[in-house]
Amino acid sequence: MKPNDTWMVCLAVGIGAWVNARANDLRGSGRFEDSLTPCLMAAPAGETRRPGVFVTLDNEGRGYVSFDGMRWAPRTVSLNTNWRSCTRSATVSVMVGCDGRLRLCSNAVHWLAVNSRTPSALHGVAFGNGRFVAVGNEGAVVSSEDGVSWTVRKAGTDERLRAVAFGNGLFVAVGYAGTILTSPDGIRWTARESGVTTRLQGVAFGAGTFVAVGWHGVILSSETGTKWAQQRSGAPAHLQRVTFICHAGAMPRADDPLHVD
Repeated sequence: MKPNDTWMVCLAVGIGAWVNARANDLRGSGRFEDSLTPCLMAAPAGETRRPGVFVTLDNEGRGYVSFDGMRWAPRTVSLNTNWRSCTRSATVSVMVGCDGRLRLCSNAVHWLAVNSRTPSALHGVAFGNGRFVAVGNEGAVVSSEDGVSWTVRKAGTDERLRAVAFGNGLFVAVGYAGTILTSPDGIRWTARESGVTTRLQGVAFGAGTFVAVGWHGVILSSETGTKWAQQRSGAPAHLQRVTFICHAGAMPRADDPLHVD
């Protein structure tokens, strides 16, 4: 990444199609439903200690931003996508969706259908420690070192998993009934106490902090991924996704508008 580059929020709107928006220049309007929640590409694990901003979205077309994961301000944003999540390694990108669908891409143009080894809908995918990890319904967890060959893993839960993130050498997956799972390698998983029973829909890592979001405006934060604290978001509706946007240039102010094209 060049010194003057600005990290993009990458929003999957179809196979091989992306909408890119700068962290301080995102605009849009409208509403999206739970089945069309946005696919926000998180920054690679090696970049998540840079200054940046967390962004989360609810199902009424409202966005919320935070620079530390604890203090949040509302913004307006809306997105639509048929894919649930996406991530990348240094060489390939992986996108996941319904019915265990999975796509692999090395050139940002041609996407290859890959067998995920699970029929369950996949809602989240992350890359870390040289491994891709995807999570989904019925506690589905699959992992791959190259994005091509995938292996089913046992997560120890039947709850629907909605998202996964990697940071500080740890994968964190979240889902229904306040479920939080952690794993150092994407293979062995441990249940953690979230302190909530609502659906957790998204999780991200940035600036040394994990942030998880969910229904009824719930926002949780953790520096370790193992012990979590609830934060005040001011969000009246369900929060669907959260991402951390690394920013190499001048940081936007807390009261700057949030836009998505």
